[in-house]
Amino acid sequence: MRTILKRQSVTQADVSVLVMGVTEEDAARPAELGLPDKLRELVGEVLGLGDFKGEKGVHSLLYTRGAAPFKRLMLVGLGRSGELTLERIRSVMGETSRKVRDLDAESVGVSLDHLAQGIDAGSSRRSGSSGS
Repeated sequence: MRTILKRQSVTQADVSVLVMGVTEEDAARPAELGLPDKLRELVGEVLGLGDFKGEKGVHSLLYTRGAAPFKRLMLVGLGRSGELTLERIRSVMGETSRKVRDLDAESVGVSLDHLAQGIDAGSSRRSGSSGS
């Protein structure tokens, strides 16, 4: 398998499936996920129904119906933001890769940009959070 790393806008992600990590707090505020309007509306509907709450390890597959260049968006629950660590992201994304593999996707993108500012790589915890 070939892996390519590049940073680009969600609106430019020309992939079969876009995976987006979402915390429980993000699920309560879909407007802050940085999605374009049509996609934000679609995600907002799913979150509004309560079918996906951002709980750790929970996945929800959405079909974008032309709202984005990718046909499928997989929301991946990362749990509470105060408990978010780089190890948790790695672990959850490992589980997610198996689910995406089952979709026979030709290409996959991962969006964590809305989380990047909150992760403290030194302590492996989300900055501004406390606890052990």
